[in-house]
Amino acid sequence: MAFVIIYLILAVVFAVIGSEMAKSRNRDAAAWALICALLPLLGIVALERNPI
Repeated sequence: MAFVIIYLILAVVFAVIGSEMAKSRNRDAAAWALICALLPLLGIVALERNPI
């Protein structure tokens, strides 16, 4: 049960971070927030490395 709570907290944190990063790069903030919530570290890395 504790794992689920920790994952949900991290998902929200990474979703907010991903959304803000996407806004600053003129990307779809909602889509990137969802990606970063489902795949936290991978989403942030993909958003950072995406040159377009």
